[in-house]
Amino acid sequence: MNLVLGNSIGSQPIVKEFIQPSYSDQVDIMVELNRIDQDESYRKSISDNYKLIKNKLSVEPKEDLSSLADKMLDII
Repeated sequence: MNLVLGNSIGSQPIVKEFIQPSYSDQVDIMVELNRIDQDESYRKSISDNYKLIKNKLSVEPKEDLSSLADKMLDII
């Protein structure tokens, strides 16, 4: 999900990513999970950012497809 946001919504990742974590990363993962569980504002910011992703990935078109086609034809 962090890739979807990119820099257009925010420069910080929504959640910390642990890709192929090592043994030492397991402690960091537990700390992160504890923070999500215990820190309401942190948990809310994650939830709010997921809502931004949902809105960004909305299936509703921003404009009429025929209007978009007309604009593309005008460029050509």
